[in-house]
Order: sequence, then structure tokens, then C-alpha cells
Amino acid sequence: MLALEFSTPRAGEVEKLFANNFLDTKIILGYGCINPRNERVETPEEIVSAVEKVLQYLPPENIWLNPDCGFATFSKRPLNPYPIIEEKLRNMVKAAEILREKYCK
Repeated sequence: MLALEFSTPRAGEVEKLFANNFLDTKIILGYGCINPRNERVETPEEIVSAVEKVLQYLPPENIWLNPDCGFATFSKRPLNPYPIIEEKLRNMVKAAEILREKYCK
């Protein structure tokens, strides 16, 4: 299991992980799809769109959705307010439901 963050541009592009067979396509990828470093709440549709890029390389059952780095305190900003955290996680769950409905039948 490999857990990586992908919700920010500095994380790079998931496509590069699979270029030249750098990663085995049998891995389980914990895909960081929500950014805990800001209060902007990602929509389920945005999360689905990001995860669909990974589906070019891995089967749906090998992709786990998770937030980047959890919701810990950061050096320049304290913990997100609980209502923001709840909404971000709620949208991540909605995105997972959409993806399961679309790809796991």
C-alpha cells in the first residue's frame, strides 16, 4: 500500500508514477484527494475527476481515497475548523460512492 498526496500542484502528476513502469500496476494506492491545508472544500465532482485519471493505470479496487496528510496542524496555520473537515470528508465519501456506482458493478 502506497499513500501519496495529490491534491496540490506541488505533489506532481500521478501519470509520472506509472511512466516507464516505475510503479507496478498491482499496487494499492492511497490517493490523497482532499487538501487539509486550506478551507476550500473540494466538490465530489472534482474528486471524481481527479481519481478517474488514476483509473487509467489501476483497477478501481486498488484505489483508496484519503486526505493528504490527514488534518494535522501545520506550521503556518492551525488545524482546520471541524465543520470544514466534516464537509471535506463528506464530499470524499460522496465521491467514493459515485466512483463505486460508476466503476464497481
